[in-house]
Amino acid sequence: MIRLSTLIKVTLVGLVCNTAQAKAIVLGTLHYPPYVICDNNSNTVTGLDVNIMRRAFQQMKQPLIIRCLPWKRVLHLTATGAIDGAFPAYYTPQRSSWANFINTPLHYDSYAIATLRGKEFSVHNSQDITGKILVVGHGHFISKSFSAAQESRLITTVEAKNSDQALQILQRGSVDGYLDNVAVIDYTARRLGIAAKISILEQQLEQPKKSLVMLSKNSAQALQIQQLLEQALATMQRNQLIKALTDQYLNIPQLQPIEANAG
Repeated sequence: MIRLSTLIKVTLVGLVCNTAQAKAIVLGTLHYPPYVICDNNSNTVTGLDVNIMRRAFQQMKQPLIIRCLPWKRVLHLTATGAIDGAFPAYYTPQRSSWANFINTPLHYDSYAIATLRGKEFSVHNSQDITGKILVVGHGHFISKSFSAAQESRLITTVEAKNSDQALQILQRGSVDGYLDNVAVIDYTARRLGIAAKISILEQQLEQPKKSLVMLSKNSAQALQIQQLLEQALATMQRNQLIKALTDQYLNIPQLQPIEANAG
């Protein structure tokens, strides 16, 4: 016969476990359509990466809260453990000192140039964009080589505050092209109803970059769910669920790798 004291202890342990499981993981993100779409008017967040994350956490049976914040604040809160993690993020050695990165990418960022239809030009290597005037997103880091070309003035860049403004500048004809993530260009052009006026060049300027989830090393909760999230996303990738969700959101043209400079 089970003693009453034993029954009470078991019940209390069960309550503690359920409470721990029910505590939501808080992840920070930024407005980055079509991957993350933060609507301040309705206080909602949607998008491809958001859908992938929600599906993964549903499989884990783990509550999830996603907060849209300025990216520098997201990084600071993740580093200190004030929030449990962030997405989508690039791996850097500096970030790895305070965050663990999930291996399975949410998506790949592929960069290419968009032009007005009829104004296309050939890009076989990075030298082919020397002398061009390109509009780029504010604060966008493309690559070290591209930044070096900017600093040496081999390429002239005009900054736009977002993809809407970048396409408006392109339509005015004052620049040769718009350099950005291909999915961002395509999504924004279709949303604005100008996709027929825009041509995305077939050559990607850099190798695709993995966009990942990072979890704070200073959050006990993040450390507890890291392996579960790793397994959930890996399973979704293996079962083609990430691809299926991607195909619902994106219509990305097939890109060709850019050639290395001769010599």
